[in-house]
Amino acid sequence: MILYAISDIHSAYTPMKKALDEVGFEPGNKNHLLVVCGDLFDRMDESQQVLDYMMSVPNKVLIKGNHEDLMVDMCKRGFPYSHDFHNGTHKTVCDLAPNAKEFSVACDITMKKLKPLFDQMLDYFETEHYVFTHSTLPIGEDWREAHYI
Repeated sequence: MILYAISDIHSAYTPMKKALDEVGFEPGNKNHLLVVCGDLFDRMDESQQVLDYMMSVPNKVLIKGNHEDLMVDMCKRGFPYSHDFHNGTHKTVCDLAPNAKEFSVACDITMKKLKPLFDQMLDYFETEHYVFTHSTLPIGEDWREAHYI
């Protein structure tokens, strides 16, 4: 099995796809595994392309990052705070639901689109030799049993 690890895509489909093509990652190849270490969306302009690509790749492991948490929090509220503009979370919702007349409706549409990916996300992924996470593991407890809020 060949592991391909990427992180912090931030809605930048074109450079992500170019990098994966350059290293030979093949979606659907049972001997390849794509490990995405969080932050799929926000900041750049290709949210829909990133979503479509990730939905089409069967041989992947998705790890939750802080931007996935930001998206869930904002969409539960139905309105953005200033950090949602700064982090690009507001932009992602607008990109994924461009025809919504109200932001809360755009949030609902976005969450329905992202739910299949979010449902697959793990806090970490461990192989025989590696542990993949978005940023940290908890200290002072058994991190394999830890659950993040």
